[in-house]
Amino acid sequence: MYLIKKSVELVNRNMVMIVPFLLHFVIVGGVSFIAILGGSLWFFSPGATDDEFYVLDRLIGIVSVSYPLLKIVGVFILVLSLLIQAFVISGGIGMGKEVLKRGSANLSDFYIYGKKYFLKALLIEMMGVVASLLVMLPFFIYLLENISVLLAAGNLSIEFLAIFLVSGIAAAIAYFIAHFSMIPLIKGESGFWKAIRSSFCILLRGYKDAIFFLVVAIMAMTVAIIFSLVLFIIPIFGQVVAAITQFYFLGVLLMWSMMFYDKYKDRQEEFEV
Repeated sequence: MYLIKKSVELVNRNMVMIVPFLLHFVIVGGVSFIAILGGSLWFFSPGATDDEFYVLDRLIGIVSVSYPLLKIVGVFILVLSLLIQAFVISGGIGMGKEVLKRGSANLSDFYIYGKKYFLKALLIEMMGVVASLLVMLPFFIYLLENISVLLAAGNLSIEFLAIFLVSGIAAAIAYFIAHFSMIPLIKGESGFWKAIRSSFCILLRGYKDAIFFLVVAIMAMTVAIIFSLVLFIIPIFGQVVAAITQFYFLGVLLMWSMMFYDKYKDRQEEFEV
């Protein structure tokens, strides 16, 4: 509980910690919006009518003629999102490192650490995605082999739900371990593979704190989602407040992760000695 309270206190004193997440949302959301807007303008170009056959022909034409372009745009947005996310995570961890070291952080710290570590962070991110997909492979195989049976049954079997739940939890753990390894990489200035190994060992050693935080996080996210749904009734203002609430939670999660690392890093070093 101490780690959670301390994380909240540090974020409250350094609200600049939520700015990187805001930038990520604005940039990626802005690019996606422009892409969607461009596609909409293309579809509803001059000469369009309300005739249903025209609309159908238009859709078929766009899919057949411009499908490669749509794929390129989609891949571009995906790659851009991953690059920005890696930069944001690297810069955010760097800001958290400075908060713990000198009590405060600023956006110049975000830029310095983001620029220095984002390529390594991106590689770790991709490894996390690959590891998650590999862990989920049994579920995908089961789904392909039994898709006709599942569709005919009309409901989900206990076996399907069990395999999905187990593989999903394992994939989430693999992804979290990969993301957590960015902290020893940046804060601990460890090498690439050492950071991944350290991540696994520290999380295993502090599993009680990790499980406790997970329970609290799930409860907090549930409340935040309900709160966000209520706020979405209020145009613009509600969405802004909901987004800031989510960014605040991400800041607390980041600070908790860094203090969790500091707490169990020392135990790991003693163990290694």
